[in-house]
Amino acid sequence: SSNASGEPGVIPEVLAFAQRHGLSLDAQDELQNLVTASVNLTQRRVTISVPASVSNLGPGLGVIGMAVDIWDEFMIEYSDRFCVEVSGDSAGAAEVPRSDANLVVQGAARAFQEAGRPFPALRFVCKHNIPWNKGLGAASASFVGGFLAGSVLCSEELRHLKPRRNVTEFLSNGK
Repeated sequence: SSNASGEPGVIPEVLAFAQRHGLSLDAQDELQNLVTASVNLTQRRVTISVPASVSNLGPGLGVIGMAVDIWDEFMIEYSDRFCVEVSGDSAGAAEVPRSDANLVVQGAARAFQEAGRPFPALRFVCKHNIPWNKGLGAASASFVGGFLAGSVLCSEELRHLKPRRNVTEFLSNGK
């Protein structure tokens, strides 16, 4: 979204995150710019970059979180047939499913479901750099990346969707 002057608008989820975690205005602006810049849409293709994260920091267990400068990148595009390609340097990338069990696929499918649209044939290209099972949020990054890319492909405004609720529900229920 953009404001009256044509500049990118504030993404409500980023604003809520920044306020909840007490980010300075400079950090808040930088985070808004990172999120805006990481979603690149070209007609029928979306590329999303999602950072690793750590949420269990010492005495702030479950309260304090931090993004880590390790990024997964997911490209999703409309296709004639369903396809999942996986690459990357992360430990565990070889075990990432190349089927509808893939968390990026499941995140995108959930976005289409939330938008009330049928899930089309898509090609997923997943570059995993976040190590799996090392406490850096690789599973969450995959689902969130798929959900964000799916919501962009659906032409849905991200502010109308509730990714945090969906990720929490999905990761806790396994659905």
